[in-house]
Amino acid sequence: MNLPSPTEKFRIYTELLFNSTKFTFEKSMKNYVEEATRIEGSCDIAIALDGSIQKRGYQSLNGIVTATSVDTGKVINCEVFSKHCRCKTAVNFAHGPSCLANYSGSSEGKEVKGVTAIFERSEGHYGIRYTKYLGDGDSRSFSSILALNPYDTQKEKLDFVGHIQKRIGTGVLDFKSKNSRKKLRVGKSLRARNYSLTI
Repeated sequence: MNLPSPTEKFRIYTELLFNSTKFTFEKSMKNYVEEATRIEGSCDIAIALDGSIQKRGYQSLNGIVTATSVDTGKVINCEVFSKHCRCKTAVNFAHGPSCLANYSGSSEGKEVKGVTAIFERSEGHYGIRYTKYLGDGDSRSFSSILALNPYDTQKEKLDFVGHIQKRIGTGVLDFKSKNSRKKLRVGKSLRARNYSLTI
Protein backbone atom coordinates (compact mmCIF):
# COMPACT_ATOMS: atom_id res chain seq x y z
CA MET A 1 0.00 0.00 0.00
CA ASN A 2 3.08 2.22 -0.05
CA LEU A 3 2.59 3.48 3.51
CA PRO A 4 5.43 4.72 5.72
CA SER A 5 6.59 2.34 8.45
CA PRO A 6 5.17 2.91 11.97
CA THR A 7 7.05 5.17 14.36
CA GLU A 8 9.29 3.84 17.13
CA LYS A 9 6.74 4.91 19.79
CA PHE A 10 4.10 2.69 18.22
CA ARG A 11 6.49 -0.29 18.16
CA ILE A 12 6.46 -0.41 22.00
CA TYR A 13 2.68 -0.89 21.96
CA THR A 14 2.96 -3.49 19.22
CA GLU A 15 5.33 -5.55 21.38
CA LEU A 16 3.04 -5.21 24.42
CA LEU A 17 0.06 -6.32 22.36
CA PHE A 18 2.02 -9.23 20.89
CA ASN A 19 3.17 -10.47 24.33
CA SER A 20 -0.37 -10.21 25.78
CA THR A 21 -1.88 -12.00 22.79
CA LYS A 22 0.74 -14.75 22.93
CA PHE A 23 0.14 -15.29 26.67
CA THR A 24 -3.64 -15.49 26.19
CA PHE A 25 -3.28 -17.81 23.20
CA GLU A 26 -0.99 -20.25 25.05
CA LYS A 27 -3.24 -20.24 28.13
CA SER A 28 -6.31 -20.90 25.95
CA MET A 29 -4.58 -23.79 24.15
CA LYS A 30 -3.63 -25.35 27.49
CA ASN A 31 -7.27 -25.13 28.65
CA TYR A 32 -8.49 -26.64 25.37
CA VAL A 33 -6.02 -29.54 25.72
CA GLU A 34 -7.36 -30.25 29.22
CA GLU A 35 -10.93 -30.15 27.86
CA ALA A 36 -10.07 -32.56 25.03
CA THR A 37 -8.37 -35.05 27.40
CA ARG A 38 -11.36 -34.85 29.74
CA ILE A 39 -13.75 -35.72 26.88
CA GLU A 40 -11.50 -38.52 25.52
CA GLY A 41 -10.90 -39.92 29.01
CA SER A 42 -7.19 -40.36 28.25
CA CYS A 43 -4.12 -38.52 27.00
CA ASP A 44 -4.51 -40.10 23.53
CA ILE A 45 -6.59 -37.68 21.48
CA ALA A 46 -7.75 -37.25 17.88
CA ILE A 47 -6.69 -34.12 16.01
CA ALA A 48 -7.39 -32.48 12.68
CA LEU A 49 -4.35 -30.90 11.04
CA ASP A 50 -4.35 -28.34 8.26
CA GLY A 51 -1.92 -25.83 6.84
CA SER A 52 -2.57 -22.41 5.40
CA ILE A 53 -0.41 -19.83 3.68
CA GLN A 54 -0.68 -16.04 3.60
CA LYS A 55 -1.36 -15.82 -0.13
CA ARG A 56 -1.94 -18.20 -3.01
CA GLY A 57 0.88 -19.72 -4.95
CA TYR A 58 4.25 -21.02 -3.93
CA GLN A 59 5.76 -17.57 -3.27
CA SER A 60 4.06 -17.00 0.11
CA LEU A 61 6.51 -15.94 2.83
CA ASN A 62 4.30 -16.87 5.80
CA GLY A 63 2.32 -19.97 6.73
CA ILE A 64 0.69 -21.71 9.68
CA VAL A 65 -0.23 -25.30 10.57
CA THR A 66 -2.97 -25.77 13.17
CA ALA A 67 -3.96 -28.81 15.20
CA THR A 68 -7.63 -28.83 16.16
CA SER A 69 -9.28 -31.27 18.56
CA VAL A 70 -11.73 -33.48 16.67
CA ASP A 71 -13.98 -33.68 19.76
CA THR A 72 -14.12 -29.99 20.70
CA GLY A 73 -13.26 -28.23 17.43
CA LYS A 74 -10.84 -25.94 19.28
CA VAL A 75 -7.22 -25.21 18.33
CA ILE A 76 -4.86 -27.02 20.69
CA ASN A 77 -1.53 -26.46 18.94
CA CYS A 78 -0.02 -24.55 16.04
CA GLU A 79 3.23 -23.89 14.24
CA VAL A 80 3.93 -20.61 12.43
CA PHE A 81 6.47 -20.45 9.60
CA SER A 82 8.08 -17.44 8.02
CA LYS A 83 10.64 -16.99 5.27
CA HIS A 84 10.61 -13.23 5.77
CA CYS A 85 13.85 -11.76 7.13
CA ARG A 86 14.25 -8.11 8.11
CA CYS A 87 17.71 -8.47 9.62
CA LYS A 88 19.84 -5.46 8.78
CA THR A 89 22.94 -7.37 9.86
CA ALA A 90 22.31 -10.52 7.78
CA VAL A 91 25.86 -11.11 6.59
CA ASN A 92 26.68 -14.62 5.36
CA PHE A 93 23.17 -15.74 6.44
CA ALA A 94 23.87 -14.79 10.08
CA HIS A 95 20.47 -13.78 11.46
CA GLY A 96 19.94 -11.70 14.58
CA PRO A 97 18.05 -12.91 17.68
CA SER A 98 14.89 -11.00 16.68
CA CYS A 99 14.75 -12.52 13.18
CA LEU A 100 11.35 -13.93 12.25
CA ALA A 101 12.65 -16.27 9.53
CA ASN A 102 12.42 -19.87 10.77
CA TYR A 103 11.94 -21.76 7.50
CA SER A 104 13.95 -21.94 4.30
CA GLY A 105 12.45 -24.80 2.26
CA SER A 106 9.74 -24.84 -0.39
CA SER A 107 6.31 -23.40 0.42
CA GLU A 108 4.63 -26.76 -0.15
CA GLY A 109 6.90 -28.36 2.49
CA LYS A 110 5.69 -26.03 5.27
CA GLU A 111 2.74 -28.25 6.16
CA VAL A 112 4.90 -31.37 6.47
CA LYS A 113 7.43 -29.60 8.69
CA GLY A 114 4.67 -28.01 10.79
CA VAL A 115 2.86 -31.31 11.36
CA THR A 116 6.14 -32.94 12.37
CA ALA A 117 6.95 -30.12 14.83
CA ILE A 118 3.47 -30.34 16.41
CA PHE A 119 3.79 -34.10 16.94
CA GLU A 120 7.34 -33.83 18.30
CA ARG A 121 6.44 -31.41 21.10
CA SER A 122 3.02 -32.80 22.10
CA GLU A 123 4.23 -35.13 24.87
CA GLY A 124 6.87 -32.83 26.33
CA HIS A 125 4.80 -29.64 26.14
CA TYR A 126 1.29 -30.86 27.00
CA GLY A 127 1.70 -34.48 28.12
CA ILE A 128 -0.64 -35.77 25.38
CA ARG A 129 -0.34 -38.04 22.34
CA TYR A 130 -2.04 -37.55 19.00
CA THR A 131 -3.10 -41.06 18.00
CA LYS A 132 -5.79 -40.24 15.41
CA TYR A 133 -4.91 -38.01 12.47
CA LEU A 134 -7.54 -36.22 10.38
CA GLY A 135 -5.94 -34.51 7.39
CA ASP A 136 -7.00 -32.96 4.11
CA GLY A 137 -5.71 -35.79 1.95
CA ASP A 138 -2.07 -34.69 1.78
CA SER A 139 -0.36 -38.06 2.18
CA ARG A 140 3.09 -36.50 2.67
CA SER A 141 2.14 -35.14 6.11
CA PHE A 142 0.86 -38.49 7.36
CA SER A 143 3.86 -40.30 5.88
CA SER A 144 6.20 -37.95 7.76
CA ILE A 145 4.42 -38.82 11.04
CA LEU A 146 4.72 -42.55 10.35
CA ALA A 147 8.44 -42.10 9.62
CA LEU A 148 8.93 -40.00 12.76
CA ASN A 149 6.95 -42.41 15.00
CA PRO A 150 7.11 -40.12 18.06
CA TYR A 151 5.22 -42.33 20.55
CA ASP A 152 5.91 -45.91 19.38
CA THR A 153 2.14 -46.38 19.00
CA GLN A 154 -0.11 -47.03 16.02
CA LYS A 155 -1.43 -43.87 14.31
CA GLU A 156 -4.89 -44.04 12.78
CA LYS A 157 -5.67 -41.92 9.74
CA LEU A 158 -9.23 -40.59 9.57
CA ASP A 159 -10.73 -39.52 6.25
CA PHE A 160 -12.10 -36.02 5.83
CA VAL A 161 -15.57 -36.19 4.24
CA GLY A 162 -15.14 -32.88 2.40
CA HIS A 163 -11.99 -34.13 0.69
CA ILE A 164 -13.76 -37.35 -0.37
CA GLN A 165 -16.67 -35.28 -1.73
CA LYS A 166 -14.21 -33.17 -3.70
CA ARG A 167 -12.56 -36.25 -5.24
CA ILE A 168 -15.93 -37.81 -6.15
CA GLY A 169 -17.15 -34.50 -7.58
CA THR A 170 -14.03 -34.21 -9.73
CA GLY A 171 -14.51 -37.80 -10.92
CA VAL A 172 -18.15 -37.16 -11.88
CA LEU A 173 -17.22 -33.97 -13.77
CA ASP A 174 -14.45 -35.82 -15.63
CA PHE A 175 -16.89 -38.61 -16.51
CA LYS A 176 -19.43 -36.06 -17.73
CA SER A 177 -16.91 -34.23 -19.94
CA LYS A 178 -15.61 -37.49 -21.48
CA ASN A 179 -19.10 -38.87 -22.16
CA SER A 180 -21.05 -35.69 -22.95
CA ARG A 181 -21.94 -36.81 -26.49
CA LYS A 182 -23.06 -40.32 -25.55
CA LYS A 183 -26.68 -41.19 -24.88
CA LEU A 184 -27.74 -42.86 -21.64
CA ARG A 185 -30.11 -45.86 -21.55
CA VAL A 186 -33.01 -43.52 -20.80
CA GLY A 187 -32.35 -41.76 -24.11
CA LYS A 188 -31.01 -38.50 -22.69
CA SER A 189 -27.49 -37.12 -22.79
CA LEU A 190 -25.52 -36.05 -19.74
CA ARG A 191 -26.01 -32.43 -20.79
CA ALA A 192 -29.81 -32.65 -20.62
CA ARG A 193 -31.46 -30.10 -18.34
CA ASN A 194 -33.57 -31.11 -15.35
CA TYR A 195 -31.92 -34.50 -15.31
CA SER A 196 -29.63 -35.68 -12.56
CA LEU A 197 -27.18 -38.52 -12.89
CA THR A 198 -27.35 -40.83 -9.88
CA ILE A 199 -24.60 -43.25 -9.05
